[in-house]
Amino acid sequence: MINKSSGATVYASPSSSDPAGRTLSNGSSWAYNSIQIGDGGNTYVMVAPNQWVNTNDTYKLGDENGNIYVNKLTYVYSSPTSGLTTQILPTNSTWAYNGVARQWNTSGLPAWVRVSTNGWVKATDVGAWK
Repeated sequence: MINKSSGATVYASPSSSDPAGRTLSNGSSWAYNSIQIGDGGNTYVMVAPNQWVNTNDTYKLGDENGNIYVNKLTYVYSSPTSGLTTQILPTNSTWAYNGVARQWNTSGLPAWVRVSTNGWVKATDVGAWK
């Protein structure tokens, strides 16, 4: 998922000096089929033939599920990269989740947790995981 407000530049190879003349929109999701380390030690994912995106501009989505507990009013966003919705999770409530978004190359807690089809909360707002 693209997490850069200006969108993610697409490169013809895993190199920031080889732009392909295309930008992927912020908040859009893309499947990838290859990962390579490119220039400057940056990691790139291939989203189409000769179409590479720097992972610094993305979140890695996972299909994890379970329950979270929120111990404060928690705002819900329409995606990990876009605006606030009108929904707020109440204090001391438990919610099922069915997806997470993490920064690349991290194994700890995710950055975002999906609590509905188009509802995401910041993982830092989660009080406990079940």
